Amino acid sequence: MTLAAEHLAANDRLDEGLALYEPMLAEAADDPDVTVSLGWFLGRASVGLPEGLETARGYLTEVIEDDPARPDALVYRAFVLAELGDLPGARADLAAYESLEVIRHDLDALLGSWGLRSALDEAGP
Repeated sequence: MTLAAEHLAANDRLDEGLALYEPMLAEAADDPDVTVSLGWFLGRASVGLPEGLETARGYLTEVIEDDPARPDALVYRAFVLAELGDLPGARADLAAYESLEVIRHDLDALLGSWGLRSALDEAGP
């Protein structure tokens, strides 16, 4: 379902993509996996759209407040914060992720392919 939502968003049909999440939210609103998935979907689909990015940040922050050691939420929120221009916040989330000392090849590959670490380094303090 999330792939279908991403496809719709990529084709300027964000509302239809979001509609695919409604049944999941109705059945599992308290499931952090659903919340992280929705936050990450919104984060990617809302690049350049501050309102959508703020909503994405809210979902991801909710999960991190409940579980500060949730690696995927930390990395995804780092991307969202960087898009919002909150570079110190993005750096803090990446530092928190790296301090967990977990091996998440998917997240490490994502960080590499999107170049977030190098972009934050180049941006300076």
